[in-house]
This record gives sequence, C-alpha cells and structure tokens, in this order.
Amino acid sequence: MKFMIKKIIVLSMIIIILISIPGFANNNHLNKNYQVNPGYFIKGEPAPMGISDLGLDSGSPFYLNTSSFMGSITIYNATFYNYTSKSTSFSIQLNTNFFIFGSKTYDYWIQDVAYINTTDNCIAFIDNVWNYSSRNASLHFNSLSGNGTIADHGRFYYYCAPQDFPGNNIDLKYPARISLMVNDTEINNKPAVNFYYFDSNSWVKYDTVIFNENGSYHFMVNGYNYNPAGLLSDAELIIGGPGNGSSTVDLSSNILLSLYYWNGNNYQEINNAYDYGVDTAETVSNVTDTGVYNANGSLFAHITSGSGRLKMIYNSNDVGYINLYSEIKTGIININGKSYGFKNGDANITLIPGKYNVTIRSDNNIIYSKTIIIKSNSASVIALNYYRVSFVSSNLTNDVNWYIIINGNRYNLTGANAYIYLKNGTYNYRIGSYNNYFIPVTKNGTFNVTGKNITIDLVWKNQTPGFNILYIPIVIVLIALVLILSRKRKRVT
Repeated sequence: MKFMIKKIIVLSMIIIILISIPGFANNNHLNKNYQVNPGYFIKGEPAPMGISDLGLDSGSPFYLNTSSFMGSITIYNATFYNYTSKSTSFSIQLNTNFFIFGSKTYDYWIQDVAYINTTDNCIAFIDNVWNYSSRNASLHFNSLSGNGTIADHGRFYYYCAPQDFPGNNIDLKYPARISLMVNDTEINNKPAVNFYYFDSNSWVKYDTVIFNENGSYHFMVNGYNYNPAGLLSDAELIIGGPGNGSSTVDLSSNILLSLYYWNGNNYQEINNAYDYGVDTAETVSNVTDTGVYNANGSLFAHITSGSGRLKMIYNSNDVGYINLYSEIKTGIININGKSYGFKNGDANITLIPGKYNVTIRSDNNIIYSKTIIIKSNSASVIALNYYRVSFVSSNLTNDVNWYIIINGNRYNLTGANAYIYLKNGTYNYRIGSYNNYFIPVTKNGTFNVTGKNITIDLVWKNQTPGFNILYIPIVIVLIALVLILSRKRKRVT
C-alpha cells in the first residue's frame, strides 16, 4: 500500500512538472477570449426583430465604443395586431448600453422609442433609462435627472415627448421616414445622454438625462462579456409590442431599418448585423427579416410579414468600405446620390461591394470626383494630400494587436502588415504591444513623409513559450524513478 502511495506521488509530480513546462501542454484555451451567446436568451419568434450589433463578427467577438447611435426607419406600410389585448400598436426601439467608468462601472440601458398605432398611423415618442449596473440594480431618486420621472419604485426612468413638439402625435403618411438618435455629452462635469427623433423636417431633442456619477463614458457594444446585469451590451433597432413586455403580430408590413454609429468623423452603418435584439422584453411574431441593399450601397434590414428565423443578415465579409483621408474640416461625400456629412478630414463608410460614383464637396466646391470599385472585406482609400505609411514587421504573427504612438497620437494596429495615412511632415514614433509574448526590438524612431507612400521595417522578438530541451533530463530522471520503484516492488513481492 505504501509503495502504491509513493508511486502515485511520483507520477503526480511528473504530471505537474510536465504541464507546468511552458509549451508542453496545449494551454491555448487559457488565452482564448470569452464571448457572449445570444442564443442563450432567445431561441426564435416571438422576438425583438430588426437590426442589431451584438458584438459578434461571424462568431468572433469585438468591442465598439462610440459617442452616438442612430437608427433610420422607412415605413411603406405597417399593420400589427395583438389578439389578446386587441391593440393595433407597435414600437420601434433604439436600445443601447451607456457605460460610465468611475469609482465603479455603471451600465445604463438607454431606450429611444417610437410608438405607432397602425389604425390611424399616429406616432408618439418616449424614452426609458434602466440601471443595468448589477443584476438587481435600481434607480435611486438622485441617480439621474431629466425631464421625466423615476417610476415603479426605482425600476426605470421614462419621459414622453410633449404632444405639441414638432412631429409628435401626428398621423404619418406612408412612405414615412423616421430616425431615432442618442448621443452622449457632459453637463456640469456629469455624463449625460441626449434623446432625439426625426420624422418631419428637422431633428427634435426632447430629453436630456444627466447621471449623478463621475468618470469617463461612452456607448459600448461588447461581444466578449455580458454586462453587469448578465445581459448583452449590444445596440439594436428593433420592432416589438407597444410596451410593458407586450408582443404583437405582423399582419402586413414593408419596413426598412438601418443602424449607424458615430465613428468620430461621420455616421457609419454597422459592419455586422443580426436580425434580432436581446435585451428588450417587447417582441413580435410572423416577421421575415432579410438583409437588402440599394443602388447607393446602403444596407438595410427588410421587415415583411411571414415566417422568419433568428440569424445574422450580413457581416464584415459581405461589405466593403470607403476610407477618406484629407485636410477638409467639414464636407460632404456623395455616393451614387446618397450624401454623408463628415468632419475633421476623414470619413469611413460601409457599403455593399460594387461600383460607385463618388463626389466630395467642401464649401460647395467639388474637391474630388471619381468612379471607384468596392470589394468585399476591403477598403478603397481616397487620400487627398495624405500618403500611405506601411509598417512591415518581422517575427510578428497576423493576429497580434499592437500600437504605435506618432507625434503623440496613438494608432491601434494588427498583424505584420499594417498601415496608416499621414500628410507630409516629420514624425517621431514609439512602438508598443498588447501581447506579452511579442516585444518590439525596434521601439522608436523617426520618419519623413514627402509626397509619396513609404514603408517602415520593424523587428519584433517572439517570446512565445515553447518546449525547452533542458527539461528533457528532468523528465528522464522522473521516469527512471518510477521504474526503479516499480522494480523494488517486484522484489519485495
């Protein structure tokens, strides 16, 4: 019995040593990023149907941080009905997660909602704010302030746009074009969110909610982790019942939905879209939701009545991009007749692959006019007095995230072949890595851009752990110990 105990101890030591040797065991799963599973929450209709960014690109997670989301809706016809309540109303909701990072992390669920009664097509607007900072979080009377009220013993905040506001409580005429928008701001050093709608001739800001917290803030889509309440940190423009967790049935509809985020220069359509949301309780059934596009390359979720299923309607492999680099302070880029306003010189636009007539204007002057071809999962670059600076790295794998700080500005890059665009000038740079196994040998330097594209060669040191040959004698000695003990056991018996 004692011998067996000794043998088990020795074998255990061997196993412990072997698995502790870097690179001997396959520990790749320890480095894999966690990701959310939207299918855990919802399996099929009835569901919140529309267009959403769940932070997943063909199953791979990503982050998206922004200061604003905008939903665009075009209704050609809509008839909805709840057979239990006899209601003919439905809601269109722009739902987002607003994070505040201070002494602790706060997540507030933001809803900008349009209610439409399909009997007379009357539309009204309302907002909601919920505390998702923990599973059982509520809103205290001093948590936030706005035009509205904290209701249901701190369960949520709401505000109805005044009846006399432009475009509110009016009967829509189809086709009707509606937009919902939320953006972050700061008031008296406190984070705040503005709520907007558009259904007539101009944007209407009908509420501003100020949060009684301090810290940095932004809207976030996070495909890696669930939010503190155990739900998804997503962004969704969805159709559902008219409130209070209600459901409705799509009897007849023809609706187009698009979801945009502010990228710092312009509103850009999301690159990965699902046909359903997760966080809201309002749902709809008998909906067919498909991804479509038009002649100017814009992408939509197309809502019609009929049997449907939950799915991804497009991802980054299905789309392409126009990336503009310029010194234009404010301008308009027109693509096959659709205009995008931009500022600070740059623009990034998501399009379906195709051939496009592109015109760029500033102060009513045509700066650029050309026909370009957009390919899937790639960008067509328009560089006006900007030049490509390519960074070619040796000993760096294509999945490594790293950064370069150039004249004080940080650029996040990935892989051995990366690039940015810069105008003429002299630039000092410093290299850093987000991966502890890859260390830059070329840590800093200087380069000049003089009216042409340039390439910078970088050298990295790959410190990924591997099996060390020096461990072989240790393994041999341990195996020998087991054999010796085994022989002694045989002699005793």
